[in-house]
Amino acid sequence: MIVDGLKDPTVDMDAVGYAWGWRGGGRSSATEFQQVSKQEAFDSINYRGAEIGGYTWNKGFRLSVIRENKIRFDETLDLAEDLLFTADYIAASHRILYFPAPLYTKVSRGNSIIHSATMAMRSKEQVVRRHIDEMGRRLTP
Repeated sequence: MIVDGLKDPTVDMDAVGYAWGWRGGGRSSATEFQQVSKQEAFDSINYRGAEIGGYTWNKGFRLSVIRENKIRFDETLDLAEDLLFTADYIAASHRILYFPAPLYTKVSRGNSIIHSATMAMRSKEQVVRRHIDEMGRRLTP
């Protein structure tokens, strides 16, 4: 389903709803993609449980946008590298679609770094989140 939203060459990114324990974005009654603004998509990045969110696992990205804007994962980060990638990508995007039905189920594994992060990792994550917030204040449509 994620690839369906990218069939239109004018779409830069699409996302689908997800289920993740008590969190999760999406409405099961959805039957089609809807266009969302760049600001709406961007504003969801730093909010855990937001419908679109900053995660990469519920999104389709266009390789041409990644290449043209030299978007990369920051491999120096142990946490929030997906949020920063998504922020950079959305900032470079123009047209974004969202399919609200929860089509992806996120499974949290006990050995995930999210459960074992050190204080130093969490501190660095907060720096990234503040940077993303600043990017959002300077976002252009």
